[in-house]
Amino acid sequence: METYKSGLNAELATIAPCTMQLTAVVPAKNGKKTYNDVLTQYMTKVQKPGFRAGHIPQSMIISQYGKDICADVAQQLLNKALTEVVDEKKLALAGGVDLENDVVPEYTAGQDFTIKATFEIYPEFELPSYKGLKATKNYHEIEQKKVDEASETFIRMHGTYVKLERPAEAGDMLRVDYTTDADEELKNNAQAKYLLTGNNAWQIMRDPETIPGITGILAGVAVNGEKDAAVTFPEDFRIEALRGKTLNYHFVVREVHGFQPPAFDDAFFKNFGVKDMDGVKKQIRERMEQQAEANEMNNVYDQVTKAYSALLDFELPPKRLAEAIKEGMDMEKKSLEGRGVTGDELAKELEAAQKKVNEDIPKTMRLMRAFDVIAQKENLQVQNDDLYSYCAFNAQQMGMSFDQFVKEIRNDRGAWDNMIATIIRQKVIALMVKEADITVNGAPEAK
Repeated sequence: METYKSGLNAELATIAPCTMQLTAVVPAKNGKKTYNDVLTQYMTKVQKPGFRAGHIPQSMIISQYGKDICADVAQQLLNKALTEVVDEKKLALAGGVDLENDVVPEYTAGQDFTIKATFEIYPEFELPSYKGLKATKNYHEIEQKKVDEASETFIRMHGTYVKLERPAEAGDMLRVDYTTDADEELKNNAQAKYLLTGNNAWQIMRDPETIPGITGILAGVAVNGEKDAAVTFPEDFRIEALRGKTLNYHFVVREVHGFQPPAFDDAFFKNFGVKDMDGVKKQIRERMEQQAEANEMNNVYDQVTKAYSALLDFELPPKRLAEAIKEGMDMEKKSLEGRGVTGDELAKELEAAQKKVNEDIPKTMRLMRAFDVIAQKENLQVQNDDLYSYCAFNAQQMGMSFDQFVKEIRNDRGAWDNMIATIIRQKVIALMVKEADITVNGAPEAK
């Protein structure tokens, strides 16, 4: 056995891939010190009628709480011993610790305390280079046509529709009744029925049209006017039951609402921090460019992580791997059942999911372990700004207040640890992308 700084005697043995067996003996004198510390805590905290706090006789405390004290001592000795061995040997635990007979050994005052346990670790491995990974992204020049279209949408978002007595025109919003000659089975289709029969239904006379061709069909029809027309649904229509079908419609226009643009005055433009419509379009272009760049960078992040994942090949702790695969399959099953998938279809979907989970989970585990090693090598730390940004974003996503989210995550040790790990790994990916060799396709030549 090897003797550690505290006096602990311990022996480690590899009994299977990524699996260690520990036999450790805590000397009686170390146990006595911990026992006295725990006993002092009990004497300070326990209250009894007729005694001042901290003045209850020691013999009375031991008589009433002796078993509890020994149990606390045993747990502390176990934790200290495991921590010392893991820290000294720089082991990366991959899960919990399995004790002999699945119980914490009993502590007996005046005797050595013996521990026998097994646990899984992540192995040491040669870390592939994470700098200079190759990736590509596309340069997107935003067409003026798209800016104009987005500007039109912007105007419509800030304008209003007013009821008119004139015939319908393109761009109007109509309240219409309509029926079709569709058969009863199609009329009862959950997705299609709302497009086949409508009473006082709103229809907008512009793209994207709810009913294909409705703008051309109803343009020129007056209030309370009627119109019969054949409507053919495209082969790629969003509702499968209607694809390729031609149906005869009968429309009755009940109301015509014309679009009234906003007042383009100084107050309107000041609200958006610009002077005129050109300023609005400039803002829209900048946002579109930023969104295009963000989309491309997300693609780069994906390329970099996949490229690095392909370089990783080391043993994984079998028990932790099996647990992770089971967790993945439990999530898949829950998702499928939540979508109403049952019976043979569920079994078929789960079989396909099992193959994917079996492939993806080992890759993810290796990648996460490599990220942790890189974070240690680069000494990446979580700052207060990182915590604030994470909590603010997730609170918004979950519909919670910032303070409520922080309170809940502080009270959940697992959630807190997961947050720290997530932030660190995000920093690792950001570092890898920063150091990547990125080729930009389609970028204009510098003048």
